[in-house]
Amino acid sequence: SNLCSRILHSNNTQSIICLMRFENPLKVLKKYFTRKEYLTLLLSSFVAMIVLNILNLTIPKISSTIIEEFQKNLTVSTTYYLYVVCLLLITSTASFLQNYLFSLAGEKVGTDLRNRLMGNVLKQDYNYLVKEKPSKILTTILSDVNNVKSSFFQALGAMLTSAILIVGSAIMMFSLNARIATYIVLTVPTVIGILFLILRRRFGVFKKIQQIRDSLNKVINENVKASMLVR
Repeated sequence: SNLCSRILHSNNTQSIICLMRFENPLKVLKKYFTRKEYLTLLLSSFVAMIVLNILNLTIPKISSTIIEEFQKNLTVSTTYYLYVVCLLLITSTASFLQNYLFSLAGEKVGTDLRNRLMGNVLKQDYNYLVKEKPSKILTTILSDVNNVKSSFFQALGAMLTSAILIVGSAIMMFSLNARIATYIVLTVPTVIGILFLILRRRFGVFKKIQQIRDSLNKVINENVKASMLVR
């Protein structure tokens, strides 16, 4: 931080690099939750996701009711078939809207991030471009932005979906059989711990993938330049 404070008074391109490097990621992403164009898409996708998860919790209950009705009377009322058809239509629509709106919001965020990154790159001097290498800059603008975009929305959607399903499933299980539900709920922390260990290992693999992508972009860039030179 002391180094940054000295650099910020130097009025050169390093101040831009310093700001990019030490800026809070949550502050960078804040505008995607406050601006109307992003907020509308996110709220709409969240509503579709909530409806979809509630229906996913409701369908098994209706299915069990249909099975019990058939066991008792050896026939099923037409009303149940209409319920199932309506639920399937609503579920399909909600699933489509959720995926479409999340994808649209992700592409908008990705476009904005690429424009902001490219603007910062164009402000740098020659020494910075030589030091960082075009292959690394290309990987950051293309692959890294895609990873941030997809990880951000996938993680957000997965967390909300998991929370809704866990709470809704727990309520339904306790309403049916509290003893069995208690045994199942007690296993949740173990599952979360295993997932945490898997995610920690995944970060190491992610770093290796980024290094390989840098090398690949470097080879492609050199081959294209060499091809132009030969011609």
